[in-house]
Amino acid sequence: KLKDISSYDDKITELKKEWEGSHKKVNELAASLSEKRKKSAPQLEKKTCELLAKLGIPNAKLEIKISTKPEPDDYGKANVVFDFSANKGESLKELDRVASGGELSRLMLAFKSILAEHKNLPAIVFDEIDTGVSGEIAGKMGSIMNGMSVNMQVIVITHLPQIAGKGEFNLQVY
Repeated sequence: KLKDISSYDDKITELKKEWEGSHKKVNELAASLSEKRKKSAPQLEKKTCELLAKLGIPNAKLEIKISTKPEPDDYGKANVVFDFSANKGESLKELDRVASGGELSRLMLAFKSILAEHKNLPAIVFDEIDTGVSGEIAGKMGSIMNGMSVNMQVIVITHLPQIAGKGEFNLQVY
């Protein structure tokens, strides 16, 4: 016990070195992740706007602003802000302040369909992704989800017949 007590200083020094090495590695990984985010942001902006045009928002503009935080957190060192405008001539503002329910639904579908192209996901669940949309736009959303189902299982909870009609398999829950 006396030996353990007398070696605390050595143990503290050893743990500090281990922490410094881990901290350096986390910072390197976070910086690498931030660079990948910055590099892929323009592609995501372009592809999202293309999908939004197909979903009835032809004048959509999206800008992904990425700044660096001094210290990493669970998500890296990047602070990501999505600025959005749905209408021609309207200035870009933070997404959570300007997007309506229908616009958010279409944005989420666009983001998730783009993600699905790049990730080998076995399944994806959409729980009322069609909030705030109807008619022709709902049918287009259903077509996008149907296209996603070629490579993965797509489970959709919906109240809209335009979307349910695109499904291969339907269950009614009441």
